[in-house]
Amino acid sequence: MQKEKKVLLTISLLVSGREETTIKCLDSLTPIMQEIPSELILVDTGCSQELKAKLQEYTQQIIPFTWCNDFSKARNAGLERANGEWFLYLDDDEWFVECDELIDFFKSGEYKEYHRANYIQRNFQDTLLTYYSDSWVSRMIRMEEDTHFESKIHEYLAPARGKCKHLKAIVNHTGYIFQTDEDRQRHFERNSVLLLDMIQEEPQRLRWKVQLVQEYRGIKAWNDLYSFSRKCLDETKQMDSLGQNRDIGTFYVGAVEGLLFLEKNKEAEKIANQGLADERMSMLCKTHLLLQLGVVYYREGKLPEAKKALMQYLDHYQYLIDHEEELYVQQGVLLVEEAVDVISVKKAYSILICCGLKKKNTSYLKKYYHKLEWEKNVIYVCDDLIPVLLEAMSSMPVEDIFVSVWRDGWKNAELRNTFMAYINEQKDTNQDAYYQMLELVSVADIEDEYTLYANLLLIQKESNPQRLFACLQNRSISTLEQMIPDALACMDERQLTVLEKMCENEEPENAEQLFLILLQRELLIRSDQAMEFEALRERFATFSSRALDLLTRYYQPVVFETYLELLPAFGQAAQLLATALQLEETDMHKALEIYREVVAVDAAYANTISCYMRLLGDNFSPEKAQNELEELKENVLLKVYEKVKEHQFQDAIAILVELKKVIPDDLNIAMMALEIRLSLLQSK
Repeated sequence: MQKEKKVLLTISLLVSGREETTIKCLDSLTPIMQEIPSELILVDTGCSQELKAKLQEYTQQIIPFTWCNDFSKARNAGLERANGEWFLYLDDDEWFVECDELIDFFKSGEYKEYHRANYIQRNFQDTLLTYYSDSWVSRMIRMEEDTHFESKIHEYLAPARGKCKHLKAIVNHTGYIFQTDEDRQRHFERNSVLLLDMIQEEPQRLRWKVQLVQEYRGIKAWNDLYSFSRKCLDETKQMDSLGQNRDIGTFYVGAVEGLLFLEKNKEAEKIANQGLADERMSMLCKTHLLLQLGVVYYREGKLPEAKKALMQYLDHYQYLIDHEEELYVQQGVLLVEEAVDVISVKKAYSILICCGLKKKNTSYLKKYYHKLEWEKNVIYVCDDLIPVLLEAMSSMPVEDIFVSVWRDGWKNAELRNTFMAYINEQKDTNQDAYYQMLELVSVADIEDEYTLYANLLLIQKESNPQRLFACLQNRSISTLEQMIPDALACMDERQLTVLEKMCENEEPENAEQLFLILLQRELLIRSDQAMEFEALRERFATFSSRALDLLTRYYQPVVFETYLELLPAFGQAAQLLATALQLEETDMHKALEIYREVVAVDAAYANTISCYMRLLGDNFSPEKAQNELEELKENVLLKVYEKVKEHQFQDAIAILVELKKVIPDDLNIAMMALEIRLSLLQSK
């Protein structure tokens, strides 16, 4: 006898001890249960006492269940206690992120017209929840006397009769994310054993074979995926019913996918074409096969055939998207339904782009570029796209579309590193490609140090300092102050010297003068004891003079006299150097004290100051020179202690590295560096 309905919706889930996702799942049900007369039934298959206590905050209907390797039996334990007119079930590793349509379905009374409903399960593949595929799942049904669960694994509600509503409610699902390959393998072994048992019990039932295809794919067992799918295709040649044909579609797609990963392209092409010619296959299945065929042709270098297959795929895709009801009817088939996933359609776009670029044609790139949604953190493309794009950008004239690619790709850290690595490779292997890429960087004109670095290299190639000054225009002093040191640090001393000579006769504006100042600073801090005294002293004087000439336009005299710390670091160093140079003839001891202050302001000057002090040492006894060096060390170490107190361990280590260049054999410096590195490790 059917139970009296006390509630409209029963929600049931199995809870197995995954506390974090279980609580997230239960919390996501709150909006549904607040809006719809509902009850919540939990079937406990292995929770800790601590988790059970938390579950009781959500419901008192917690059914203990001794696990017996049969998901349907566990589900039926919850179903038997249900009082709702409708029944909904889900897992403890999924949670609703969109349920408005589901709530409206019941509140509007629309549920009275249907016997069952599907919603969208979003299956994530990584812990950051970025890669996913969507599939419709049948998880809601109107309760009847014979309603029950079937299947030991991948269980489902039966009988599925009457009208079905497709609700655009979404649950996130993390059940396919595994921390290790061993976890993935254990999951496969548990599921495959149960599936093989059911296949042996019901050899004509295709559902279990479809599920096993999915399991082989999940562990990337490509040989098994292909051979089992092919075996199933051979066994189903004489079958021809709506339900059977849906399942057969999975065997076609599984066989081709296995062959693609095994790089057996000819055989993959053959089976894909067999599936396309098979009148039993749905349009959705043929859509997926067209995508796979496009991949096969592209791999074989048959670019016209690849373009034709992929354009047919996109036509099919658009038709299905425009005809939702037809799509709903054809979905719910493992592997096949992925034909309309965002990953699949973007794969088609990216392969078409590759086909065009390999023929020096940017039309597909211009047409489909923005459909790849480069602004997102995760970009779905085929593996070939970035290498093919870079090859095209480095061998074809600069076009606006390439500029857009560079600008958008630069926002993505992974792509940015790939772009830079490619340019560095070309430097030694293909000079034309190298400078073509630098030209693209220059035209893209992103406000960062790499753009400046590219322009510096082009300036040297062209002997044209005007390119530099054009690059520096419309940038603020503060931005340039951040960009220039990093850009100059990428260049060797020879390149820096060439730049200095090229720019020395120019009449600089403010931004250009800042560049010259920081160029001089970079040359200064790279100076060593091999440099002659007068040349090094002249470099000190030139740097300080240029820097102070610029800064006096922005700061009052009192700053230079009393509030030196308000100046940027290079300005503080410049003022100290200017003062020390003046004092050398009247008060050498005071001058040396001020040189030590320069190192305290910025440890990058340590090696240069040390070299200069040694050159000045002709005026002192060796003992006095050693004392000056010890005082320099003490001043720098005080700065290190300050950094350590503020837990700025990396900065402290950087200062010690510079100091070690000056005093390489000092045991105290080495010990302090070791202690700081240990502190850094403990802080992580």
